[in-house]
Amino acid sequence: MNALQPADTPSDQFLGRRILAAGPDSRRMSDFIACLKHLELFGEPSPKTSRELFLRLEENAPDLVFLDVDLPGDPVLEVATQIREKWGLPVLFSGGAAALAKIPRSCLSLPFGYLATPYQPLELQRLVETALYAANLEKQAQQADQFRQDAEARYHLLADNVSDVIFTMDLNLRYTYVSPSMKRVRGYEPEELIGKTILDMVTPESRNELISRFESHMQLEASGAADPRRVQMLETEVYRKDGTTVWIESRVSFLRDEHSRPVGVIGINREITERRNMVDQLRESEEKFRALAERCPFAILIYQNDYWVYVNPAAEAISGYLREEFYRMRFWEIVHPDYRPLVRDRGNQRQAGQVAPPVYDFKIVHKTGRVIWVSLSGSSLMYKGKPAGFITIIDISERKATEAALMKSEARYRTILQSIEEAYFEVDLHGNFTFFNDKLCHFSGYAKEDMLGENYRRYMDTENAGLLRDFFYRISGTGDPSPPVAFSFFQKDGNISYLELTASLLKDDTGKPSGFRGVARDITDRVRAEKHRQKLEAQLRHAQKMEAIGTLAGGIAHDFNNILQAINGYAQLLLLDKPAGHPDTKKLGQIREAGERAGRLIQQLLTFSRKMEGRPRLLCLNHEVRQAEDLLRQMVPKMITIKLTLDTDLRKVAADPLHIEQILLNLGSNAADAMPDGGRLIIETRNVELDRQFCKEHVYVVPGSYVLLTVSDTGVGMNATTAAHIFDPFFTTKAAGKGTGMGLASVYGIVKNLEGYILCHSEPDKGSAFDIYLPAAAETESHDDEAMAEMAPRGGTETILVVDDEAAIRETAGEMLAHYGYTVLFAENGEAALEIFRYRKSDIRLVIMDISMPGMGGYQCLREMRAEHPTAKIIIASGYATAEHAREATELGASGFIGKPYRISDLISTVREVLDQA
Repeated sequence: MNALQPADTPSDQFLGRRILAAGPDSRRMSDFIACLKHLELFGEPSPKTSRELFLRLEENAPDLVFLDVDLPGDPVLEVATQIREKWGLPVLFSGGAAALAKIPRSCLSLPFGYLATPYQPLELQRLVETALYAANLEKQAQQADQFRQDAEARYHLLADNVSDVIFTMDLNLRYTYVSPSMKRVRGYEPEELIGKTILDMVTPESRNELISRFESHMQLEASGAADPRRVQMLETEVYRKDGTTVWIESRVSFLRDEHSRPVGVIGINREITERRNMVDQLRESEEKFRALAERCPFAILIYQNDYWVYVNPAAEAISGYLREEFYRMRFWEIVHPDYRPLVRDRGNQRQAGQVAPPVYDFKIVHKTGRVIWVSLSGSSLMYKGKPAGFITIIDISERKATEAALMKSEARYRTILQSIEEAYFEVDLHGNFTFFNDKLCHFSGYAKEDMLGENYRRYMDTENAGLLRDFFYRISGTGDPSPPVAFSFFQKDGNISYLELTASLLKDDTGKPSGFRGVARDITDRVRAEKHRQKLEAQLRHAQKMEAIGTLAGGIAHDFNNILQAINGYAQLLLLDKPAGHPDTKKLGQIREAGERAGRLIQQLLTFSRKMEGRPRLLCLNHEVRQAEDLLRQMVPKMITIKLTLDTDLRKVAADPLHIEQILLNLGSNAADAMPDGGRLIIETRNVELDRQFCKEHVYVVPGSYVLLTVSDTGVGMNATTAAHIFDPFFTTKAAGKGTGMGLASVYGIVKNLEGYILCHSEPDKGSAFDIYLPAAAETESHDDEAMAEMAPRGGTETILVVDDEAAIRETAGEMLAHYGYTVLFAENGEAALEIFRYRKSDIRLVIMDISMPGMGGYQCLREMRAEHPTAKIIIASGYATAEHAREATELGASGFIGKPYRISDLISTVREVLDQA
């Protein structure tokens, strides 16, 4: 046959199949491709190397591959093996006889094959058909094997994971297969049971039943009357591996051979222990129900299709009807006519399996006609496979009577609660309000809905909440009522009120604590009155303290004045004797200056104690404030702003301008110290009327017209302890050497001398404010506003008697007078002074006498001297240089008054003025 001779018509193996030939360009490859084309099997270019071949296969694998044995690249056998392993394609070799001889014979048979040159189309066709057929068979075998594996996997998945036990047995009832779930149900590994008989693993009762059933079925099989498709059900009690037993339900049938003869048993076990227990429990429960229902003291009834189907004896006792009579009655016929629609409607709902209110009360009519109150508790159930109503009924006639009495009692109780002046309340153990009367709402300002269920802590601060918590803890711990406790709370409008509370423990029906009940009384007025009383007492104590301190300060100043008299007097005398430029002049000057500073301190003490007055005159505070403003701006740091708010129509006051200036400078200095980082100093004036209400708040204040001077700052402020001592002499918060502590004490003394009042308001970090109330002066008042001009002292030659119990004062005064030419006599007390005066009254032209001496005081001595010599000139001397003392001395006949310690100029001027009087 010619190489290109047409072959037989291609078989179906060729239809739609793709053949890929791979090899180098050669005559053999050209003949092979021509043969493929003749068979209509070639339609794409041929790969020339193994690399090109693999790339082509990755893109689109054909149905069959021809490999030229001389294919460049990898060894042709390795290429063929890889094609088989990766793509599963049949591979045919082509080449010369010599080349094919090198290929092992095992690689030249299916699924491989070969074709030697020269190529014959018929041979090529048969070889391709054979290879494709073999490949198809191979594929079908692989698919069948995969199907088998999948089926086995699904079976094992089912058998291994099903909760029931799947098993097979031979006709001796020995296990031949057991699924893994046997381990869970009975504790055995499957392999432990293979070959063992079930008869050794069941309880004796179940074993007998099992043998009997099996023999009966085998006899039926032998008779030929058995249905081969039948499945048997039986329940058996079997042993677990640990010796305990379980109940199993088995569905079993025979395994049969091809002639339908039994060769074994197959079945499924399911554990039903819980179900058996439930059945037993249900049976036991039914028995108990009947025993309970028949002996129950309250009525138990079941109705269905409108008629009673079960009634217990108690129903007969409550209604008066016999059981047989009940079964002929509809369920609503014993109900009182007023309640029949209600009961019938709810009963029909239960019969239909719907939800109806489970509990309610109504009336029934006893067989005798007597009306009885009953309480019904109902539910729906299935009775003999159909919906029914199940109810229990108890006679509550007595309870209803008790409730009626209780309601009447509660009505009285509520009337009392709403009528009392106290607030009644109840709270649970957590402090939440559960009940209270209207009075509590009245006290608090809240509505009932705002308080019910709320906790008492909501209405008070932390301190008072803690007080009540401890109060309730004590009651809970002892079980006894607690003594009253007072506390404050916030009303709805934000005001604070005060209540006094008494309480006791609440217990539930079992005797366990369930909360607290109590009565609260409004003591707001009482507390406020008590606080007001305490405030007034504190003011009074403060005033008394300041008065006592003033008396003490005055006494100290008086004694200190006597000491300073000697120091200052001798210093002045020594300076008079020293010529200018003398080396001791400077030292004596320093002694004098120190004495004068001490004297000024004494003046401040006397001012505080109100034993030293200035020279008052009518003045306007606005003018004095503006005068002091310039000094304040020089005195306070520049980062402090001074603001004046002055009333344009301000009344006048009677005061010494120097004292007003001293007040403003002292308060301004303190304010500046309180604002180290800057701030505002505010000075205000205005007219005020202090009424009786204000005076009630400030016990020492007298009602009337006043001018208010307020000095405030934005500084660090003071706490209550510090503010209570700011007017005490020598009290200071400044560092040592930064102040004497007499500034505010002097301010206090000045204000009191002016019959005014000073109040301080201060809080930490909120600044301080001083309110000074000065009495407004009547326009008709007049005061000497001319200060005496200081003149050079002028001496004389008259004889003067100096009377003082302090030797140093006598001596310094005597030397001062002697220095200016006077003759001086001395007396150490009033008695000695009278004796000298009586003996030498014709010589003595003037007496200078201290009013505070032991024995006969200065005033008594003055009266005695005036009795001896009515025209005698007497100057009264005192460390208390007040107008009162001067006025009193003048009224007793004194010619003048001079304060100590003496200044030479003041002493000599006063002496000369009195001596020169007519």
